[in-house]
Amino acid sequence: MWRSGNGETLKIAGILDDSVWQHTPTFTGFTQQDPKEGEPATELTTVQVVYDDEALYIGAMAYDQQPDNIVARLTRRDRWTEADWVSVHLDLYHDHQMGNFFYINAAAALGECDPLLAENRSAQDFRSLCIVLTA
Repeated sequence: MWRSGNGETLKIAGILDDSVWQHTPTFTGFTQQDPKEGEPATELTTVQVVYDDEALYIGAMAYDQQPDNIVARLTRRDRWTEADWVSVHLDLYHDHQMGNFFYINAAAALGECDPLLAENRSAQDFRSLCIVLTA
């Protein structure tokens, strides 16, 4: 995670080519959920996290050895569809009880929910301001 400062700006354009991303550590070594939950991911995914006084920015590169097979289907917000997805889980209070879960597919469809609550309420109970772009 890297804190943006010194007046650096971050352009939200779906491409991680701003200088801010050049200073940001890259995380790898993720696991998959489907088809073999908990197994090492079969494709490389890199994630970078930047924050400032107003927002948290997550940049992800999800590589695919067969990019022509990427499934990118449009859907309404918070509606699941068969597609290639990347998800982000945030346990903001590190209490393992409250948190947020965001999922984004290759068509920039966004969903969010609160999976750490026992009832697993849908995103209708929580709305965040999210801007999602894919390239």
